[in-house]
Amino acid sequence: MFYCVEDKLLKELKKPLVAKHYCNRRTARYAIVIILLLSILVNLPLFVYTSIRVSCTQNGLIKYYSLGTAPFLRTKFFSRYFYPTMVIISLLIPWLICFLIWLFLIRALRSAQSQLTKKNVNTTFRNDRKQDTYFRITLMIVCVLSVYMVCRSTHLFEVIHVLIAPWLSLQRQRYFSKIRIQLFCISNIMLTVNHGANFYIYSINPKFRLTLKLYLTYYFRRCRIKRRRAFTLVHLR
Repeated sequence: MFYCVEDKLLKELKKPLVAKHYCNRRTARYAIVIILLLSILVNLPLFVYTSIRVSCTQNGLIKYYSLGTAPFLRTKFFSRYFYPTMVIISLLIPWLICFLIWLFLIRALRSAQSQLTKKNVNTTFRNDRKQDTYFRITLMIVCVLSVYMVCRSTHLFEVIHVLIAPWLSLQRQRYFSKIRIQLFCISNIMLTVNHGANFYIYSINPKFRLTLKLYLTYYFRRCRIKRRRAFTLVHLR
């Protein structure tokens, strides 16, 4: 969904007339369906091919349950073909798409900035305000993309590890596995930083703050009404 928003902003900045016909509900539905199918394809083997192991004591009592890998996950097809493809689709391709859109948005920002500085008699006040709004939103998205690329750059090591692991010796594979575990911990911390930075960048926009305030007011008002109704029903009984 994030890439769909960026693509729409890119179309609005470079070709506003094309964006009116390109960015519609039908295109949004197709994008949502494609993202849903890719997410199911990537994550389904992690749920389907996972077996539940039961450890028992000598008396036959269940000691604990654990999740173990099924025989399919230990096959040559999964380790050499399916898992690298899954890692590339889920980690490398989103980062590359993000980087390419970031480059296009930077170019669009430069062209939009040059257009805003030039005064044209044929342009109206409404068009200037609209172009200025798109410029500010795109600048915010560029900041979000920059934070995303920095925070998710640790996943690139996972892609490199998957691609070069078959050609490494056993000792080097163990060495890379230790670094991989440390990078996973760093990745989780950077993911938290990414979400916090996104919320801070979005909160700079006054419309976002107003929408969030209205949503929270509406939500707590509904909760207050429900509590009053429940309190009234309990006392009536």
